Amino acid sequence: YHDLATVFYPIPLHDNLEIKRLNEQDEPYRLLLSGNKIEGNPESNLIVRVYNDLKQEFNLPPLDIHLYKRIPTGAGLGGGSSDAAFMIKMLNENFSLGLSVEEMERMAVTLGADCAVFIQNKPVFAEGIGNVFSPIELNLSGWFLVLVKPDDFISTREAYSAVTPCRPLYDLKDLVADSLET
Repeated sequence: YHDLATVFYPIPLHDNLEIKRLNEQDEPYRLLLSGNKIEGNPESNLIVRVYNDLKQEFNLPPLDIHLYKRIPTGAGLGGGSSDAAFMIKMLNENFSLGLSVEEMERMAVTLGADCAVFIQNKPVFAEGIGNVFSPIELNLSGWFLVLVKPDDFISTREAYSAVTPCRPLYDLKDLVADSLET
């Protein structure tokens, strides 16, 4: 991990995540993945990790989990991280786990540095490894966002491993505020 300074801004792009009680009791969960292809072992999927972690602490029933993947993978858009955060929130709400926002954020950051931002899912200035948030006034409504996704897949780990940290020339908070006012 590197210390960073960044702005997270939610955009209207999402995957669909659905959970239902599984009638059969012989398996703890059943996972159905559809939509965009997800690389890797389904057992290591963050939503499965969330379920398994919370099942150790709470009495969760067996679940039928369906993830329809719409957010492109390998694009740095936080698709897997947002899925994990929303799984935490869904389980907390649907099974009355009583987790506070802070507790959900602490759990989320153990899954990935950017997972915690999706618990509140609002614009924030992030520092540390991307898990120390401070509010930021940022409204991009009325602006056009263009997403260009090449066919190349780059894992977040791979991308950050090529970064050489350095001190920025400008304060990011000031830069964001100034550039939106012009």
